[in-house]
Amino acid sequence: MINSQLSGSALTPDQKLLIMIHGRGEAASDILSLASELYLLDFTLIEPQAVSNSWYPKSFLSPRINNEPNLSASLLQIQDVVDELKREGVASAQIFFLGFSQGACLMLDFAASNAERFGGIVAFTGRVIGQSVDHRLYHGAFKGTPIVIASSYPNQHVPVNRVRETTKL
Repeated sequence: MINSQLSGSALTPDQKLLIMIHGRGEAASDILSLASELYLLDFTLIEPQAVSNSWYPKSFLSPRINNEPNLSASLLQIQDVVDELKREGVASAQIFFLGFSQGACLMLDFAASNAERFGGIVAFTGRVIGQSVDHRLYHGAFKGTPIVIASSYPNQHVPVNRVRETTKL
């Protein structure tokens, strides 16, 4: 995998894969610690690693341009992982995503920009990136993909109204 760790079951075309995306200031190995709290026996886990432990430099609420070129490079890193899985014969419905904080924002932005029938999406404290939701950036349809977006209320870093905007994509 491109700049990613692979853990768990062996990779096969019918294997369920969970792409776990860490938060700002963390490492791929940090989000892996969640695996012991979740029932993931049948999953292969993939943990991409952000350069310098950050997917993009500014707040997810900043204008997207303020997070470039890191934002585009990070989204491309996730796309490369998904593309590699598909080349290995893994169906989109076998690919699951889980993200925390900055990783949740990145993952939601990627998923909304490339919507299709994924296995499932779980975001812990996140929403799509940018000052506002720019619907021109988001394409496709989730076609029944189970999606959970969880956040505390109130949350000093992720306003609940921004989380609600994301749920409408």
